[in-house]
Amino acid sequence: MDYEFFKSQYPSRRLETSVRLNCNGIGDAKAVGWAYLPFWVEGSDSTGNKCLIEMHAKFHMLPTFEPKVLVGMETLSLYGIALNIPESTTSFLADGLKYSIHTRPDVKFQSVLVCAKKDVLIGGRVSQKVPIRSFMAPGTDYVFEPYHVL
Repeated sequence: MDYEFFKSQYPSRRLETSVRLNCNGIGDAKAVGWAYLPFWVEGSDSTGNKCLIEMHAKFHMLPTFEPKVLVGMETLSLYGIALNIPESTTSFLADGLKYSIHTRPDVKFQSVLVCAKKDVLIGGRVSQKVPIRSFMAPGTDYVFEPYHVL
């Protein structure tokens, strides 16, 4: 989460600084701290009535983060959420609640074979770069489904 956004949305919330993660990916940054926060998503129930869905997550604050907030699948899966990317919706498996997700409707996802250049062992709850061989076109969006790899 963007630190300035955090301060504007949760002005009285205390930031925990005992753990400050190094964040690598698109750029590198060191988190200024973290907080366990509630957040709400506008959705609809099984009858189509609009409602607010409350969730909680641990957010690490970055000095600058352009999207402002990122909620990972590890958080969503705790709530039993299933993503349906082609229909731009998600659903809560237990409660029958649904909400829309942002997708780019002009983009058609395509399949492409992606192979690791070497054998890699990745431990649980860890992320790391994996060198790949593929025929992915620059400027094209791809969705990786790790449970469906060969």
